Amino acid sequence: MRPKTTTTDSFTLRDLAEAGAFGAFSKVVLLDRSGGLLPPANKGIERLKRVGVISGLMASGASLIAAALLMQGILNERIYNTGDGEVRANLKDCIQKLKSNSSQNHVFCNEYDLHLLLRERLVSYQPEQPMRGDSCIQIVDQKYLFDLSELAFTTGKNASYIGEIFDWERGGKTRLVAPDYGAMYDPSPRNAGLAQIDALEAKYLALRDNATALTTVNLSLAIRKAFVRLDAYRGTPNAGASA
Repeated sequence: MRPKTTTTDSFTLRDLAEAGAFGAFSKVVLLDRSGGLLPPANKGIERLKRVGVISGLMASGASLIAAALLMQGILNERIYNTGDGEVRANLKDCIQKLKSNSSQNHVFCNEYDLHLLLRERLVSYQPEQPMRGDSCIQIVDQKYLFDLSELAFTTGKNASYIGEIFDWERGGKTRLVAPDYGAMYDPSPRNAGLAQIDALEAKYLALRDNATALTTVNLSLAIRKAFVRLDAYRGTPNAGASA
């Protein structure tokens, strides 16, 4: 049955279950009732984007709760936060293309609304394909977490260490612990603290170089795929099945 509501800033639990491809409706109910694993009910687009990244982390092998807790830890570190406090769907370049191709005034209220606008008016928009500037992470041996986005490239490295994952296999206990770089910082002329930070970063990059298993998760792509799945569920024109 198609939903009766098709708003772009408010989403039912059924909407979220379909967008996250959770399979069982009970899973999104569990997230909603687990205190903080989803943004509050009045934060519609934030909830939609959160189930998108949770589904992306689940594709890496994490359980539902482990994925939600890990995402909570990532956002707490303010690595990918945008204006709404969530990972971005990365549609900035697309809206620039839309503006350059048309003199129309394009009005949208959030990234999902923008996604619908792009599907309608920008032929080249391919939401289910990776895009330049996507926010990506890499999970190393289910133990260490790295940033692979363009933010990492500005440091001259191909990855930037975020933190250590504890209790990956114990869903309700999973947590991310990031280094306390502030405590290491030394304002003295010798920059002893900076050397300590560089040494720590080098240590974890070496662990990554010698890892048994590397799993990359494109968080922005996971959000856009959630948008497409919601389109399909709602029967939105031009909606296709998500891969």
